[in-house]
Amino acid sequence: MMYLLERQYKEEGLFPGQIVERQKQEVAPIPEKLYKWQINEYRPNLKNPFTKAVKYTLKRWKKLIIFLQDS
Repeated sequence: MMYLLERQYKEEGLFPGQIVERQKQEVAPIPEKLYKWQINEYRPNLKNPFTKAVKYTLKRWKKLIIFLQDS
């Protein structure tokens, strides 16, 4: 979703300042929604690929957010 929005901004021919404002409104909320969804869906007692992926992401969440903020 985030990449689609970035592509849309380029296609619209937005200036850098306009892109930053749109990112704050449209892109910034996505990681928080993902985090809340993962917390609600995570079941540590289940051993399947989905649970493994959620555990992997949650364990590295702080680094992911730093990366996204610096991008």
